[in-house]
Formats: sequence, structure tokens, C-alpha cells
Amino acid sequence: MTSIVAFPTKAVRDWATSEKLMRKIISDGGASDSFSDYVMQRMKGAYAEFQFSHDISISVPEKYSAQTLEALSEYQNMLQEHTSNLLVNRLILEIELAIAQGKN
Repeated sequence: MTSIVAFPTKAVRDWATSEKLMRKIISDGGASDSFSDYVMQRMKGAYAEFQFSHDISISVPEKYSAQTLEALSEYQNMLQEHTSNLLVNRLILEIELAIAQGKN
């Protein structure tokens, strides 16, 4: 009998990592679990909105392939850093909103 093990997708794994970090930030601030749950519920939607993936295919002469790969890798890293900054700023806004709504 064959048993198939389903592994979570990269998006699911990435969200789990991000959620863990955000929950730590919130709990380090002394917030309750229910407050953290409320903010995470809102952040999960924001996280999904911020996800972006686009496959590209380009042909470059062999002598430029390493240079092109390096430039694309640098761009990908900058885009990831920008998205992370947007998420942190959104987390701050969601925390402030939850406090203003009396969820704490």
C-alpha cells in the first residue's frame, strides 16, 4: 500500500514562519493571545495580498548569463526586503487599529 505524504506549499510554510515572528513581536509587547489572534487574522489577509510571483524567461548570450543572473538575484532580494518592510508597517497599523478598537 502506498502512502502519500502531503507537504505544505512554500506559501503556507512562508506564512507559518512570518506568523511565528509576528506573534513573537506582539507577545513581547505584552499582548494577550486573543489580541494576537485578532491581529494575525487580519495580517493573514494582508500577507496574501502582498504575495507576488512572476516567472520570466529571457535569453541572453552565454557571456552575459552570470551577470544577468546576479542582477536578477539582487532585484529579487530587494523586492523581498521591500515586501518585508511593507508587512512590518502593516503589522504596526493593525496593532494600532486593534488597540483603537479596544481589542486589547
